[in-house]
Parts: sequence; C-alpha cells; structure tokens
Amino acid sequence: MQFEHLIQINDLKQPLAQLLTRNQLWQGLVYRAESPMEFMDHIDDAKVIERGSNWIERQIIMGKLLVHDKIEYTHESHVHYHTSASADHGGGQMIMTIEEPSPAALFVRFTYITPHPDSPDPETAHYLEFLKSAWRETDIDTIRKIRELAALGQLG
Repeated sequence: MQFEHLIQINDLKQPLAQLLTRNQLWQGLVYRAESPMEFMDHIDDAKVIERGSNWIERQIIMGKLLVHDKIEYTHESHVHYHTSASADHGGGQMIMTIEEPSPAALFVRFTYITPHPDSPDPETAHYLEFLKSAWRETDIDTIRKIRELAALGQLG
C-alpha cells in the first residue's frame, strides 16, 4: 500500500503567519530523524547506531517493539526512512519531501510505502484507515514541533 498527503508549511496569503525558511524546515526534518523522542511520546528509547555523510542507522524501542531503520538525507530536499521488517513489524518506507512550487511557498509531502495490500479485506481496510489517520496526525504534530523549534531560534 502507498499513502501520501501534503502539509502546507507557509501560507503566503497570511501576512502575520510565521514563515519558515527551507533551511529551517530541513533542519527540523533531520532533527526529527535523529531525535525522535522529541517528536513522539510513545518512544521509550532511540539511538543512532551508525552514521555516514548523508545517512544514519538507528534503533527505536516502543514498549516491546524494536524498530531498526536506515534514514537517508538529500540536502534540503527529502528524508527517506527505510524500516526493516521483523517478526513484529512489517517494515516499509516513509519519505518526507520538501516542495516549493514558488519562492517561500513550502510544503512537505509525506509518502508511506508498506507491505499492506492495496485492496485489503474489510477488516484490514478499517485498520489501514486508522493507520493513515494516525500518520496524518503525527505528521501535523511534526510540523507543529518544527514551528516551535524555529520560533525558539533552534533551527538556524
């Protein structure tokens, strides 16, 4: 199954709205990857296991669930999560892509790719709708947190 949605970052029609720069948004998305406990309350532990020039491998513990993923960075463009499958987790991918159709008009496209079927049975379909809703809420919270960090001067 593939699911994606778009979140508007800067509304240029709102003159009093706090505008984020592309770099602030980028730094926030990277910070989310490297410090997920700052963004998601349900994480018990998170650690970076290995680091390269444009990627990290990390391990996250949520209750009894252990998640291992590799996250690749394309500077000021996208953050690509590759989550390994395990006995308790199906694995998959999540891509956060910065889009800028006109100067300062920033958006983030969140794309989820999972091993779930595109045409599931009714019970699984209900679960997938719940999952999509949870992803949307988490992504909205991510942008809210990035705005807070930017307002505090912590993102460039």
